[in-house]
Amino acid sequence: MSGIFFFLIVPFVLANLPLIFSVVRFKQGFAINDDATGFLGKYRHWRLTHVTGMVLGADTQTTTQTTIGYGPSSEVVSRRTSTSVHDIIRLQTADRAQTEVRLLNYNVSPQPGDVITVGHANNGNKWITLAVLNHTTRRQFINDGDLFKLLEPHQARNLMLSCLVSGPAIVFSAFLLTPFWAVLFALYKRGLKNAKAKFGRSGITPLWQQSQGPAGWLMRSR
Repeated sequence: MSGIFFFLIVPFVLANLPLIFSVVRFKQGFAINDDATGFLGKYRHWRLTHVTGMVLGADTQTTTQTTIGYGPSSEVVSRRTSTSVHDIIRLQTADRAQTEVRLLNYNVSPQPGDVITVGHANNGNKWITLAVLNHTTRRQFINDGDLFKLLEPHQARNLMLSCLVSGPAIVFSAFLLTPFWAVLFALYKRGLKNAKAKFGRSGITPLWQQSQGPAGWLMRSR
């Protein structure tokens, strides 16, 4: 019995520890701190910077890329088309300085005179666009792909490790471990979805609050 425990249960648990930690982290939530300079909890090693300005002009370009997969006889077996939206926005901040922000797949489409805030998360040399707030229209834009990079940057590695070890463990345990893995995976997927949704509802609120001052001044000065 002890041999079965060591060779099946222990590797199974160790391989799934990253997923278990992710479930716990998602449960704690992903939120910006009160002064909008960083994040709370397990994400506090990330910093947050943001700029608020009036839109002077915007250039939007759309690019389409098609990827074709070929089979062993050079026949086409798959075809995937993806479209990317690139925004280059010129802003004037409250101190009359001008700056440029570049966005990928945010579909903001701001009009000249709109007042927006662009937030970026950074950790060392790594920068990720977090959100765009349009104070004129009171709309917020969050890219799921960028948010995913913050919430779960090592998903591919963690899932691969889990599958490589859990698969044999499940088979050799006569599938007794299947319910445990299924429940863990369900909790992981639901936790990630809930963390994204909660951030959009309340976790982003401090960014709205901290940018309201300069945004209000810019809107009154138009």
